[in-house]
Amino acid sequence: MIEAQNIPLNCGVISQSSSYLFKKPDIGGDRIKITAQPQVRIINSTGSGYTTNYDATIFRYTNSSNITDFNINLYQLNNIPVTVYSTDNSILLNLNSNNSVCSGVPTASTSTRNVNIIASGTNTSTDFNIAEVTVLCNVGTQTDAFCEFIPGSLAKNCSDNVDNRLLNKNSAIAKDIYSTQNHSTSTYVRNTNCWAYDLDLTCMSPWNTTGANTRAGTLISPSHLVFATHYQIDIGAKVRFITSNNVVIERTLIDKIFISGDAFLGLLDSDVPNSISFAKLLPSNWSIYLPTIYRNRNGNTIYRLPMLSLDQEEKALVKEFLYVDSTGNSAYTQQPTQNYLDPNNSYYNTYPNRILFHESIIGGDSGNPSFLIINNQLVLVMTWLGPDAGPFYSNFISLLNTNMNLLWTRNNRSGASYSVTTVDLTGFTSF
Repeated sequence: MIEAQNIPLNCGVISQSSSYLFKKPDIGGDRIKITAQPQVRIINSTGSGYTTNYDATIFRYTNSSNITDFNINLYQLNNIPVTVYSTDNSILLNLNSNNSVCSGVPTASTSTRNVNIIASGTNTSTDFNIAEVTVLCNVGTQTDAFCEFIPGSLAKNCSDNVDNRLLNKNSAIAKDIYSTQNHSTSTYVRNTNCWAYDLDLTCMSPWNTTGANTRAGTLISPSHLVFATHYQIDIGAKVRFITSNNVVIERTLIDKIFISGDAFLGLLDSDVPNSISFAKLLPSNWSIYLPTIYRNRNGNTIYRLPMLSLDQEEKALVKEFLYVDSTGNSAYTQQPTQNYLDPNNSYYNTYPNRILFHESIIGGDSGNPSFLIINNQLVLVMTWLGPDAGPFYSNFISLLNTNMNLLWTRNNRSGASYSVTTVDLTGFTSF
C-alpha cells in the first residue's frame, strides 16, 4: 500500500473547547483508505505577541477567530483509480501533489456541521472509504502558534536530527533502508541513499522464521528483544540481524515473557556480536526534558517531534511523536503535518520533507519500532500496536529489567543479566 497524495481541505470555523470527530468506516477492506487531520488557521486576531512555553517559542493570539483546514490523506492499493469528493458544496477540495494548503473561504455557519469526504474507486462495492469530520464554531479564543523549539532543548535536538537529514533527499530513493533485500538468499545491501544511512540501524531485525518480514523484533540488549504481544515471534524461531557492513547474523529465540499491554520481551540463545547494536530508551524522568510533549496529553498537539519509524518493508519513514497518555503506558503519533502556523501572516510555515517521507502503518507492520534520534543515536519510544500508537517502553523500565533477569536466570545463561540502557539527557536543558 502506498501513499498516493494529500488533499488539503478548508472548512468551517471551529471551537477550541470542542473535539474533532474523525470516523473512517472500513468499507471495502484496505484497498482504499482516507483520513482527515485538522490544522488551525487564524482568520483575525488582536493582542498577539511572541512568548516562550517551556521548550518552545510560540506566537500567542489572545483573541482570535479560527478556521480549521483538514488535511485529507488518501492511500490506495496498487494505484487503484480513485475519485475524492464531498457532499458538502461549501467544502473546497484541492488535489495538490505539492502538499500545499489551499486558502479556501470559511463557511458563514457557526453551528455544528458533519462533513463527509468520500473516496471512491471504479468498483464502488469494494473500493470505497469515508472520512467524517465534525466542524464546530470558534470565535474570540486564545490560540498558540508553534514557531520553533529553543536551542539547547532535547526537542530541538530531536527535530534537527531528522529534519537536517531529510534536506535535499529524494523520497523516491531515500526511504528504503536496503537497496537489496532478498530474504530467501539472505542477501542484504544497505541503501547509501537512505536518509538514515549514517545511523546505526542494526538493532532492527528485518526477518524471522515465524513471520518472515513481519512480526518485527528490536534489540534492547545484546540478547533481549521486544515485539508486539498481538503479533509475537515464536520460541525456536531464527531471528536475523544485519551489520552495517551487510553481514547476516542469526540467533534463536529461546524464551519470552509478557511485559504489559502490547509489549512482549524475548531472549536469544546467545549474544549478538558487537557489530550489532541495541536500542536505548528514554529515562524515566524524560518529561523534564520534553515538557511540551509531556503536556500534550491535555489535548494540545501543536508540539510534535519527528521520529524514525519502520514498517514491514524496512522503510525509514517519518511520523510525529505527539504525547504519552495519562497512564504512561501508551505513546501516540500522527502523520506529519505539512504546515505550522506562521505568526507573521496567519498562513503556514512548512516542513515539506517530513510528509514526503511518511507512509501509513498498515496490517503486517505491527511490532516495528519507532525511534527518536538523539545525538545521532536511536532511542526506542514505541512499537506499533496500531496505525498511530503503541506501548511506551520508558514507562516499563523496571518491569523490563526484572523480566530480562528472569528470562536470563531461568535459561541458565552465565554471568549477570543485561538491563535496559537509557540515553544520557543531562546535557540538555531541563524544565
